[in-house]
Amino acid sequence: MVNSGEYSCVCGNFKTSCFVIITDIPIEQIINARTTEKLYEIQEKKEELAQKAEKIVKEETKLLDMKTEIKNKEMVIKEKIDEIESQKCKLAIKEEEMKQREVQLELKEAKFCELEREKMLNKDSLTLLQQSEELKFTRANAKVMQNELDSLKDERRELEKRIELLEKYIDNGSETHKNTITEIRETYENMITQMKAEHTDSIANIAKTLEDMQRKQSGICVVS
Repeated sequence: MVNSGEYSCVCGNFKTSCFVIITDIPIEQIINARTTEKLYEIQEKKEELAQKAEKIVKEETKLLDMKTEIKNKEMVIKEKIDEIESQKCKLAIKEEEMKQREVQLELKEAKFCELEREKMLNKDSLTLLQQSEELKFTRANAKVMQNELDSLKDERRELEKRIELLEKYIDNGSETHKNTITEIRETYENMITQMKAEHTDSIANIAKTLEDMQRKQSGICVVS
């Protein structure tokens, strides 16, 4: 009876009300009311469970999407790793090729240096042979000139002997013969002096040439 009175319901801007009068209620009506109330509660629980189930389904769907995305990313990462490994293998092969090329290049450079050295030695040997031939020719010329000098000395000795003989048999008072002998002596002395100077210069040049060639020859031997 104490529950009698005015009841109202408000929803937003809408409002409704009614006055409830409580009278004696049969027990069946009370049971039905309580059953209806429990049914409403069960319905509310079912709706709440349905909402939770829907939320769980959404979360599971999101989780599956995330798993799929992670799987895709793992596949992409694996592909990248495989590509990196392939690049590493290619790089290692290229490095090995570069090392082999460097070794070949070093061998070629060593061979080239050896050929250049051999070429220079052959060139020096050819120059040395030419200089040796020139030396032989110079020595031969020197020998010829020395022979000429010796021959001139012999001629001088012969001429001096003749002069001595002439001096013995010519009159000491004859100025003409003295002048002739003096002129002969002066002419011969000048000739001998000139020949000596020429031969001295030639012999000095020959000696200098020999010394230069010996120095070059020794230098080439040191290089060899």
